[in-house]
Amino acid sequence: MRLSKRIVAIGAVQAVLCWIGAMYVRLICKSTKWTVLGRNIPEGFWATDQSFLLCYWHGRILMTPCCWNHDIPANYIVSRHRDGQIISRFARQFGAKPIVGSTGRGGTAALMNIVQTLKDGESVGIAPDGPRGPLMRMSDGIIAMARHSGAPIIPLCISVDRRKVVNSWDRFVFPLPFGRGVILWGEPMYVSPDADDIACETARIELENRLNAVTAECDRLAGVEGMEPGPVRAARAPRGQQ
Repeated sequence: MRLSKRIVAIGAVQAVLCWIGAMYVRLICKSTKWTVLGRNIPEGFWATDQSFLLCYWHGRILMTPCCWNHDIPANYIVSRHRDGQIISRFARQFGAKPIVGSTGRGGTAALMNIVQTLKDGESVGIAPDGPRGPLMRMSDGIIAMARHSGAPIIPLCISVDRRKVVNSWDRFVFPLPFGRGVILWGEPMYVSPDADDIACETARIELENRLNAVTAECDRLAGVEGMEPGPVRAARAPRGQQ
């Protein structure tokens, strides 16, 4: 492990970096001139104390605090990966509660924890192409969450015209202050509790297309170049044949 990574792995260093990062994001939220579209969608759920799954691509995660009503409890799914530890500390700076664990196959305990959180009336945010990609390709964990909880999935994108795009797998968007930004909320999507494997895969593809459409439109409205999704995930073998 390189020295820089060992230093960042130190808890005290992470705490300081996340505090600085949170201050910077607050500057972004305050200094950006925002255009917000579809705000009535989450407000309808907030007004009636209904939970939902908030779905955004991993590369936009830094800007998500700018769109949330911080009077409403929020939970974020973070991986056990080192990056997840940093995101967990960062989320706490905004009063959000991290839920740690895998949501793919084999992550049953984490899945049930998320489902119970949703049933208790608290919303959950997830970047379904994280923590390793491919870029802007939907994992199946969020579909299982929606199916078991009955909570809708709301796609979200945030885009800014003053930014740096990092050359990382997620094309991480690093916003710069004093620009213009767009927050675009998509229509909610439900997954039937009776959905079988085929229906869940159909829902996964539909949600991926919806979120990519919201992302493309958000970037267009912000006046920035859009991003192309990464390679399609290799097809999984049916259960029992793995």
